[in-house]
Amino acid sequence: ACHCVGRYRQRFQLCPQGPPRDPFPSCRSTLRPHQCRLGNPCSHRRSSGINAEYGGCMDSSYDNPPLIGNNSRQYLLPYKACHSEHCDLKCITPNTMNNLVKGVYSDNVENYVVIDTRYPYEFNGGHIEGAVNVVTQNDLIQQFLTDPLIPYKRQVIIFHCEFSSKRGPRMCRFLRKEDRDRNAYRYPELFYPEMYILHGGYKEFFALYPDLCSPSNYIPMADPDYEEQLMHWQKVCKTITDPNGTTNIRGFKSRLRSQRQLQLS
Repeated sequence: ACHCVGRYRQRFQLCPQGPPRDPFPSCRSTLRPHQCRLGNPCSHRRSSGINAEYGGCMDSSYDNPPLIGNNSRQYLLPYKACHSEHCDLKCITPNTMNNLVKGVYSDNVENYVVIDTRYPYEFNGGHIEGAVNVVTQNDLIQQFLTDPLIPYKRQVIIFHCEFSSKRGPRMCRFLRKEDRDRNAYRYPELFYPEMYILHGGYKEFFALYPDLCSPSNYIPMADPDYEEQLMHWQKVCKTITDPNGTTNIRGFKSRLRSQRQLQLS
């Protein structure tokens, strides 16, 4: 019997006290087990890329409707699930963002922070009024975790980039991971339990509400007038690296050409 138990422990990598503790207790999908199948784009499996890098799903419980990260209450802002790659994140529409800026939720929200993760030349060319430009992960730690913003009432964080498809969601996941690590001793408490993604990013918001942008302008990431700055910030953020850690310029230029063709089409 002992021999069988030993083989069982070795096969499933069990420690003498039992199964290993889940390294991401907060990263659990809101889907029930019967929903987590191959046909579901938000199946409860680790995927490659952004989701795998920062621990998978953002919801902290199986409650329906889902609760915010510290399990204390439901999400305040009306939201919809993001597209399949980020289906565990909560997306708000530009209209909801507009209402937030204009104070529609001021009775319940003491403070809101719009984190714009675009590169500085994009941000300086036009951004949502009051937004904070955060480009690197170190900047995010310095501005939001070194001295966390702790309101008396409710605080919401909104991330976005140009389209809210890569940089914004990546930073959102990174903040949750770092926040969770710093509060592991008092789980499930968090500094920033309620976070959203702006659907469609700055591009869609500017098209609908240019009067809420300062200056009232939009500079695409792949604008040919800023090619040198783009390449600089791509290197700084290390978003295009090969396995050896060197910048993959050939692949970058190919993607840049593709982006320009999409803009012209």
